[in-house]
Amino acid sequence: MKTRVGNAPWSRGITLIECLAYIVLLGAITGVAMVALGRLWATTGRMARSGDSLAAALRAGERWRADVRDARGPIVAMPDGTGCRIPAASGAIEWRWRDGLVWRRAMESDAVWLGPVVVSTMASEARDGVQAWRWEFLLAPESAKSRFEPWHCFVAVPGGALATK
Repeated sequence: MKTRVGNAPWSRGITLIECLAYIVLLGAITGVAMVALGRLWATTGRMARSGDSLAAALRAGERWRADVRDARGPIVAMPDGTGCRIPAASGAIEWRWRDGLVWRRAMESDAVWLGPVVVSTMASEARDGVQAWRWEFLLAPESAKSRFEPWHCFVAVPGGALATK
């Protein structure tokens, strides 16, 4: 009796069962990869929004500092500490935090400069014979899972004779 190895019908190539097993395995790997890709896209979107809010905070802070440096008279803090009124050549400029947004009012026009903001304070402080102004604010985090509190602080000194106390 002769036996032929490899000549039996079940040993010639891949069976249908093996093919189905490979298809299921490929589907499982593709499913896991798609979930990972979705998380990656969500994280990338959060990082982009976080970067945009950081850039907006820097623009607002630098604009506030420029307004303080260009002050034409004494700067007055709001009674609740959420803003200040800066006398300028073109009239008073008012920075104020309300409704979770930071507003800048100049020449009777309001504009939102920053938001959403959780806390914002503007106050004067004496530093070595110089009257400086400090603006601190906390931006709202991008998500509830965020472990980073985006606090920002800007310090400015009025120009000219207004700088001395």
